[in-house]
Amino acid sequence: MDILLQITIILVCLFYGARKGGVALGLLGGFGLIIMAFAFGLPPGKPPVDVMLTIIAVVAASATLQASGGLEVLLLGAERLLRRNPKYVSILAPFVTCLLTMLCGTGHVVYTMLPIIYDISIKNNIRPEHPMAASSIASQMGILASPVSVAVVSLVAFLAKAPVDGHVIDFIGLLSVTIPATLAGVLAIGIAYGGMLGKVYAEILESGDPAPTQALLRNGSGRLQALLFGTLPQCGSELVSYTVYRWECALRASVVLGFVGAGGLGQLLDSAAKMFSGGEVSTILLVFIALVALSDRISALLRRALA
Repeated sequence: MDILLQITIILVCLFYGARKGGVALGLLGGFGLIIMAFAFGLPPGKPPVDVMLTIIAVVAASATLQASGGLEVLLLGAERLLRRNPKYVSILAPFVTCLLTMLCGTGHVVYTMLPIIYDISIKNNIRPEHPMAASSIASQMGILASPVSVAVVSLVAFLAKAPVDGHVIDFIGLLSVTIPATLAGVLAIGIAYGGMLGKVYAEILESGDPAPTQALLRNGSGRLQALLFGTLPQCGSELVSYTVYRWECALRASVVLGFVGAGGLGQLLDSAAKMFSGGEVSTILLVFIALVALSDRISALLRRALA
């Protein structure tokens, strides 16, 4: 009974914190910690000093890459690869953005690549929605395969304190699993969802008022400028909303795929359930619920910003 009450308190704090956003999320998290410590007598854990120091090191490394011009070199190399093989942009673009995320440790590098992918697609009579949608998904999938991402470094620090069958999963061992799994996921999920998103993107863009776009084209603007300043301002909110919705569907699909051996949260949940580990099952379910709630919150914030 206590475990159900504790889960309810955590979910309530997450729900109201996500609705208020900003500092409120941290304050409500602290309020929930106080309840757990003083009302239920649960001993609070130690601050994750190792993880915090690791995050600082990763952020400093990313800043050094940007300041030294290394990020520009990577982006130029990616652009050169795509322009030399324009007919295969729908396949190469997702792998390029995934690789950039793995090298840079952040999925935000995709924002720089999207105009390039659009330009290459248009010049080769390829619908740009397909490679752009697949690239957006692939860039986020590469985070768990990046040796310099905060997510991977934090996970390594956590696994170092939780050995499996007496063996500690180290940095190399983790990457030897996540890198092949990520590349397979980019091909299996990213391309499939890119195809779905591409069709919907095309319908959304075609449903907008063509007058602003045509006016820009008649006055000498290029196709990219017409898209950015004529079409996207009308359809941006709907495009973002549907993209985040498909991302939420991908999260749920990843759990289902895990039950058939594809890895991820689903495989962890299946293993914990078979071992009758109630605490671990509850933790995984809470993480999954938090991910879905986070995606819904991000969608609401983006729609509000674009309204």
